[in-house]
Amino acid sequence: MVVKRGAKNTVQRTKTESLEELMNRGIERSLYSAAVGLVMCNSQEVFSYAAGTLSDDLNSPLATITTIFDAASITKPITALLLLQCVQNGLLHLEQPLMAILPEAVDTPTARVTIRQLATHTSGLPAWKAVHHASNPIAAILTTQLEAVPGEQYCYSDLGYILLGYIVERMCSTALDNLAHDKIFKPLGMQDSTFNPSHELHSRIASTTAPKGKVHDPNARGLGGVAGHAGLFTTAGDLALIATALLGALGGTTGDPERQVLCTSAARLAATRQTNEGLSAHTIGWFAWPNGYLPKADLLSTQTFGHTGFTGTMLLIDPRSNTIVVFLTNRVLFENNNDGSEVLTMRRLFANVAGSFVKS
Repeated sequence: MVVKRGAKNTVQRTKTESLEELMNRGIERSLYSAAVGLVMCNSQEVFSYAAGTLSDDLNSPLATITTIFDAASITKPITALLLLQCVQNGLLHLEQPLMAILPEAVDTPTARVTIRQLATHTSGLPAWKAVHHASNPIAAILTTQLEAVPGEQYCYSDLGYILLGYIVERMCSTALDNLAHDKIFKPLGMQDSTFNPSHELHSRIASTTAPKGKVHDPNARGLGGVAGHAGLFTTAGDLALIATALLGALGGTTGDPERQVLCTSAARLAATRQTNEGLSAHTIGWFAWPNGYLPKADLLSTQTFGHTGFTGTMLLIDPRSNTIVVFLTNRVLFENNNDGSEVLTMRRLFANVAGSFVKS
């Protein structure tokens, strides 16, 4: 049930074995059936490992480093990257209210909510609402009563990112999945990332409780599998490509212009806190320290930003140490057997061991 790779020196072997044992422990405790971990330091892969099987079926194929996972809310940073591309291309700015961009937002509770507030979860929108059965899901969100004055409270909200996905589509006159492919996946060489994966990819997907190849999130599934908050299917290696591109932009070493997804100034908005003191820290698209949703644990620096997904996924980026941490699982396959708290703890344990690879 386990795929091992490569001999390591004595010091590395201790760290590597710690991560392998941690991942296998989740298999043994039925927290998930499949897990993939990847750690990179200074552009070098220092750990990669796959554990378990694609489902709980005894005849299920083994997970591999290239297993595809439903990334859940790690879709939100993809939406935010597309949003920041709109910013750097002069299509919008972050202080614009919704009524200035969406005519249908005029005279709704969300009319004066800004793009920045949506992107940082300070819009006042509730965390969740079933909109997938609505005849017009966007109208259902725009007319939702706010739970707080915009800008005064932090509430992690799927609804805000559904709106952002819609706004990006409107600004670019292109469907969100096509934008993601053309503006992010293709330039970065992310060959295994997609929305609504084709049938040919189903044999590589780690199962959730949704039908194979269908997104687990009900709102995203009801929106056709493509939404600003969920719907991305991807691999550890592809997520590392996004992280590498952001680190390159932050360091001013973007390399090939054809593989550049953000300019340095826009990348800083993705990497640094954009919320006021007194509110949970959030960038344009990512959790930042000291947000409790950011499982950076103890050894990664306070510059770390990242995101997680309800299905059991995690991506962390530490610009200070040039470290990338990816930990993907399909924990929702067993969501009726556990409340997820063990996986939340495991993320932090994984991040700590990953942080121990840092040398400076």
